[in-house]
Amino acid sequence: MYKQITILGPGLLGASLAMAIKDRMPESRVVVWSRRTETRAESLLRRWCDATFDTPEDAVVDSDLVVICTPVDTIVPLLERIEKNLSVTTLVTDVGSTKNQICQAASKILAKGASFVGSHPMAGSELKGMNNAKADLFENAACILTPTTSNASEASINLRTFWQAIGMHVTEMAPDKHDQVVAHISHLPHLLASTLCSYLANQAPAIGELSGPGLRDTTRVAAGDPDLWQQILQQNSEAILSAVEGYEVALQAFKATLKQSDSDNTKRLLQLGKQYMSDPLPIVPFTRGIDSKIDLPGSKSITNRALILAALTNGQTLIRGALLSRDTQIMLQALESLGFNCEVDPLQLQVIVHGMNGRIPKKEATLDVGNAGTAARFLTALLAIEPGGTYSLDGDEAMRSRPMAGLLNALSELGAADFEFAGEPGHFPFLMKTHGFNGGTATVDASTSSQILSALLLASGANAREPIKLRTKGVRPAYVAITLNMREAFGAPPLPTKAEDLYEIPPANYRAPDSGHYTIEPDLSAASYFLALTLTTGGKLSFPRLTANPLQGDALFSEVLTHHGLRMDCSIDGWIATNKHPAEIERGHREIDFRHFSDTFLTYAAIAPLLGGSVRITGIEHTRRQETDRIAGMANELSKLGQLVKEESDSLTIAQKPNELRARALQARQQGKLIEIETYEDHRFAMSFAILGSYDLLNDGQPWLAIKDPTCCGKTFPNFFEVLESLHHE
Repeated sequence: MYKQITILGPGLLGASLAMAIKDRMPESRVVVWSRRTETRAESLLRRWCDATFDTPEDAVVDSDLVVICTPVDTIVPLLERIEKNLSVTTLVTDVGSTKNQICQAASKILAKGASFVGSHPMAGSELKGMNNAKADLFENAACILTPTTSNASEASINLRTFWQAIGMHVTEMAPDKHDQVVAHISHLPHLLASTLCSYLANQAPAIGELSGPGLRDTTRVAAGDPDLWQQILQQNSEAILSAVEGYEVALQAFKATLKQSDSDNTKRLLQLGKQYMSDPLPIVPFTRGIDSKIDLPGSKSITNRALILAALTNGQTLIRGALLSRDTQIMLQALESLGFNCEVDPLQLQVIVHGMNGRIPKKEATLDVGNAGTAARFLTALLAIEPGGTYSLDGDEAMRSRPMAGLLNALSELGAADFEFAGEPGHFPFLMKTHGFNGGTATVDASTSSQILSALLLASGANAREPIKLRTKGVRPAYVAITLNMREAFGAPPLPTKAEDLYEIPPANYRAPDSGHYTIEPDLSAASYFLALTLTTGGKLSFPRLTANPLQGDALFSEVLTHHGLRMDCSIDGWIATNKHPAEIERGHREIDFRHFSDTFLTYAAIAPLLGGSVRITGIEHTRRQETDRIAGMANELSKLGQLVKEESDSLTIAQKPNELRARALQARQQGKLIEIETYEDHRFAMSFAILGSYDLLNDGQPWLAIKDPTCCGKTFPNFFEVLESLHHE
């Protein structure tokens, strides 16, 4: 593959890489540079390199691949030194633990010459130096590549092939996303281990003599080189501080449960920790009907709307029953970055928001919306209310491809904001200069997401000087209806409508509800999983706090299941779902339009193999542009289960093959495996297929299906699997 490979810095990683290349790619010539004479001499003696050089400039001449294996603060200076000696065909990479600053600098230094793609092999040890190197260090470990838009093609493909040849599993992400992820899974753990060791040393130095292997396992990484880690922590400080703040919230929640002797919540938090370590997560089937009740989490959509509205009021609002999940935490962190005071009580699931009367405290801020669509769109519209603001917004790689243009174009047409795009126009990342809402008319394309229209309906009346008119077509009405209802709950007058799809928004002064609080409705998307479980498993399940006339359109999903034999009793006291005869699910072909409650189509599609007859699910074209392409992902996973699936742009048709499903489950079992479901970083895949796995397919009560990346449920339902497990014991 490569005639000559240069390794700059033969420490633990560099020397191990040289040894692995000699083992797996013997045709490649390996040359090494080290600043120490004795290290260069020893490298030759060990015979895992063919030549050494006194300077990095000489070492890179005629090399096809250059791998920089030095500490992170030396990588950019080395690039500056070697740049003139590199061929335009040379590929340069590094093994550093931080990427954003390095990749930005490399793009400038090598702008007219060699290619650079960052690498981070997730392998190593608290030990250091070439004396601890080993050829199998990288085997079966993960390697993250961080291509930028300018080098994402051939160079990235070639580098992927190289690391795979060394024995690594390769994935790709943007440099800034890499730094955020690694801050959580590598840098934060090191910080915690070091802090714990320092704390124990100051408390009672002799206590270490009494410790068992558990303490050693917990703090092993603290033995890493302090100089090396100081550089890493400094270079990735912003992402690490964000991770520390998130951890502090979790730690405070744990502290509160202990303080109140809340054994149930203490156990719940411990179970969540255990669950994180089980990936893929086996799903234990139910062997008898359910007879229980379930307390659903608050709705994500309603929680994020309430946070925006409360921030726009003049005074404080207590939000009860709030969902505290990944997406709502992103919203809360963004509001705090903008200067709003949000007091979070994670134990009581309450948030007190101090509103600023239609103003934003800070006129400059940098916000990261992750892959949270509601936060991304609602915050963008919110920022536009503040004249003279300058805001930088970005999301993760998936969010950068999700639709934003309809909202951004409308804000531009209204003169409320101007945008400078760092990548593809109409998408994250962008710089936003805001001017406030001063009246006018805009045509809003919200066909890809009703959140675009909801964002404008929430924000555009606040601090406005003149009425605003929004013309729109093809919007799914269910979530817009929630927005209109909540505007009125926070003191805005009902919106006059002159014609269909024309909204006239007068200036509005939001105020807290007269009671001083707003209660979040339980999440009906979350309810869909347990309604489906009751249908397929049988029994009775109660849902307290749900009302007979909820705000959410996902209530319609219960009607879909009643056609299959589920009985629903809905009153002001809650819902009760019953199915006394799960073996007699009503069968026959069904064609259902999920356009108005599309979040639940995955639930229905996942249990389709158990329903008998075929089902055709329509009205879901827009779900191709959500957390992932949900239609394609569902088709992939159902095909893996042996079902016949016809995928169209707007629909899925599923023909059940129950015998094939059993055959594949048995085959996996005989191989000592389970059928594994990909989740595509999408919480709804994990929860939907967990319900399918809860069916006792092989009549032995043993798992036959496992969910990959179960923690993706943290987006909307962090303790989903714990709740599912608890129903086994009721």
